[in-house]
Amino acid sequence: MTIVNVVIAVLLLCQVCSFGQTKVDLKGQGKNIDFRSANNTYPFKNGSAIPSNCTLGEVFFLTSGASGLNVYLCTQDGVWSLQGIVSPVGIADGSFLTTGATTLQWKSLNGDVSGTPGALKVQGLQSLPVSATVPQTGQVLQWDGTSWRGQTVNGSPGTISFESNGSVVGTKGLVDFLPGFGLTSALTNTATKLTVQYFVDTSKIVSRASLQTGADLACRSAGASATDYACAMTPTLAAYGTGMQINWKPDVNGSGGATGLEIDSLGPKSIKLADGLTDPLPGDIVAGRLQQLWFDGTVFRLVAAASNVVAAEGTRPACAVAYRGKIWHQFSDAGTKDNVAVCAKDGIDGYGWRTLY
Repeated sequence: MTIVNVVIAVLLLCQVCSFGQTKVDLKGQGKNIDFRSANNTYPFKNGSAIPSNCTLGEVFFLTSGASGLNVYLCTQDGVWSLQGIVSPVGIADGSFLTTGATTLQWKSLNGDVSGTPGALKVQGLQSLPVSATVPQTGQVLQWDGTSWRGQTVNGSPGTISFESNGSVVGTKGLVDFLPGFGLTSALTNTATKLTVQYFVDTSKIVSRASLQTGADLACRSAGASATDYACAMTPTLAAYGTGMQINWKPDVNGSGGATGLEIDSLGPKSIKLADGLTDPLPGDIVAGRLQQLWFDGTVFRLVAAASNVVAAEGTRPACAVAYRGKIWHQFSDAGTKDNVAVCAKDGIDGYGWRTLY
């Protein structure tokens, strides 16, 4: 290098020094700028107070703000807007952050559940408490009137096992209690069990007490007819049944011949002797004397064999073939002998009462 060149270089260096430090405009002169190796990088303006004015797009870091509440953006000229979620603080650990219509708030668990998110505990169902007693294997949760508690149920949950003399006969999910004919039932639901109690319907089933009174089979006539009787039973007879028996008490003496009996307005039925064919004779039906009848499906039959004595009082009927062998025994007052006769046929086939005493 010549002396001239050295002088020119010194003069240029002095000229640069005389103008001060030169600043680089990164916007116009920078290219592929990489700040990863920089000792410090400050992309935002910062300070302990927000500037009073701003230009749209500016960003400011508030050093005095709480963590998460530091960054402000100029959303329009002169307006700074805080960026991020405004979250309430100071709530007990384990609370949940919930949102309302316009704000966020921390809430603790309550109602049917309690505890922290990592140790959540169900303490009720439909606001009813759950027992703290640990359930056993196979038990199901049942309400005992005070709390939901583990209970043992026969069969799988939702089913009931039925036993007969200790042996399982079936498993069903529904029980229907049907009392059956002549029975009534009462169900009592307590806090721990369901009690089913059955009672006999005495209007349909005869009890020992009512059978001893004889009232269930009694039928008393009050029609004042010697051939067409009517009587009533308690309870009222619903229908005539083949084989049914009654204890009948006539109100007047039967006159003999065709005779009928109607019970509780069910329609009259003929009364026959034990053979089911022969009409009663005078003296077979006596007022106030208990007569046992049974219904053969068509007629009422007198159970007891016809008495060989026609009557003990009243007018003696004429002796005829129907009275053959019958005895007429008429009781007399004190000091007077009884009259006893028998209806018999003589050698010319004539019938008449033959005096025996």
